[in-house]
Amino acid sequence: MQKEVISNYEDLLVMLDNLLRDPKEFWENFYVDREKEIPF
Repeated sequence: MQKEVISNYEDLLVMLDNLLRDPKEFWENFYVDREKEIPF
């Protein structure tokens, strides 16, 4: 297994994007129920 190497800012952003949830799925689920409280 090859380890990823972060050698610049772009590599860092790619790594973080891969670690975070899919934003489209999150927001679509967030707005499905208009009655629930907003968490922020």
